Amino acid sequence: MKNHEYFDPDNPGSGPELPPDGDYTGELAENPQQEEYSLPEDVDQIVQEVKQDFHQPDEDALSQPGVPVEEFRDQEYRDAFDENFERAFLAGDDASQDAPPPILPRHRRRRPRRKPIKKKGSGLLGIPHFLTSLILCAIVIAVGVTLGRILWLCADDVLALTKPEQQATVVISDTDTMDEIAEKLASAGLIRYPQLFSLYCDITSAREKISAGEFELNGVYDYNAMVNAISGYSSERTIVEVMIPEGYECRQIFEHLEKNGVCTVEELEDAAMHGELRDCWFLEGIDRSDPYCLEGFLFPDTYEFYTSDDPVRVLNRLLRNFDNRFDEDMIADIEALNTWLGEKLASHGYDESYIQSQYLSIRDVVTVASMIERETAGTGESATIASVIYNRLCDPDFPYLNIDATIQYALGEHKAELSLDDLQIDSPYNTYTNPGLPAGPISNPGLSSLNAALHPEETDYYFYALDTDGTHYFSETAEEHQAFLDSLAEEGDE
Repeated sequence: MKNHEYFDPDNPGSGPELPPDGDYTGELAENPQQEEYSLPEDVDQIVQEVKQDFHQPDEDALSQPGVPVEEFRDQEYRDAFDENFERAFLAGDDASQDAPPPILPRHRRRRPRRKPIKKKGSGLLGIPHFLTSLILCAIVIAVGVTLGRILWLCADDVLALTKPEQQATVVISDTDTMDEIAEKLASAGLIRYPQLFSLYCDITSAREKISAGEFELNGVYDYNAMVNAISGYSSERTIVEVMIPEGYECRQIFEHLEKNGVCTVEELEDAAMHGELRDCWFLEGIDRSDPYCLEGFLFPDTYEFYTSDDPVRVLNRLLRNFDNRFDEDMIADIEALNTWLGEKLASHGYDESYIQSQYLSIRDVVTVASMIERETAGTGESATIASVIYNRLCDPDFPYLNIDATIQYALGEHKAELSLDDLQIDSPYNTYTNPGLPAGPISNPGLSSLNAALHPEETDYYFYALDTDGTHYFSETAEEHQAFLDSLAEEGDE
């Protein structure tokens, strides 16, 4: 239905002027199907229709007896209509005929949604508060018991409160990390939690105490006792007894120590060249660029070493033993030996300057002793072999010592018979081609050979050869020596 504008005679311009009554000419006449303009009386009809829509009784219904009068004051209806429209309902017939028509609302206002009301006595997920409290208490107790058990197990492992007695052998090497050491202890059943042991060692700086070696351990040790048991000087370390024979070369000693599980050859060679060895007076001036630079000073004896021992510690023990055995009396004997050699050199016509240049040092004496050690068939002839060496050193008619043991050292192997090519090997240790003493000791002599070098026998021997009975035959002249060799050859032919 359209809204219409009306012409007010008292207010010109308010709307189109209506034609006289009954005269509907003009636009309406020309368009009879066009909707007619409504008269002001149509307002009453509109109001009656709206009242009926909202169950508002009309005047006739109100006048009938027994019909209840419903007051149009419900808040829901008030919210649904504009204030002007509501005033139109309340005013009824008393409203001015000139009042403008009411404006209907475009839509009803939505009522706000109400939040659901929880039932009393309900907690999380609708569970009653009492039951929720029981569940939370059970969770707290379970977590507490679990944490308590974990703490107890960790404390039992650290302090060894209930650990059973269990013997186990563990081998630790220098290259093992802290985690690898802990895994070895765990694999042996000595600890339960290797990561906890590693953490303990990191906190207490225990890694610095742990040393390589083979250890006999017990499961009843707590962490502190376990660390002390695998430390460098622990009594729990496995000890091995090693006998180093007299006359062994450094190469042979290193191999022998490796065979007994003390150190590897590579570790000992590196320690000989670069290790922090004790300050020994007899090593002064020695070139340590060679892995066998300590030749002659590793005193042969019976030792007790730890398995997987420290190589520097092993070498220092051998050197310290030499220092102890070569006492002050033997040092004084070097001076007496040089006096005796000076007299022999003078008897062959050498002057004083040359004599002094031929005086022997401690290393020279050890070199002579090393040759005696390798050439001697028995201790009873050591001093006699020493006399042959010194006789040749002092006599210009015998510039070469011609000792086979030096050739074998240069070759790096011990051959029963040397060939002519072997005797010509280019080496500072070849006493067939180089006059005087070799470049250094060729073995590590024992105490008897050292004493023989300091106290040689007074003889005129210049030659010796091994007899068929295992001893040496000594000769003063080359002819006598060759006759003995010929006799040996004849016996072999027979």
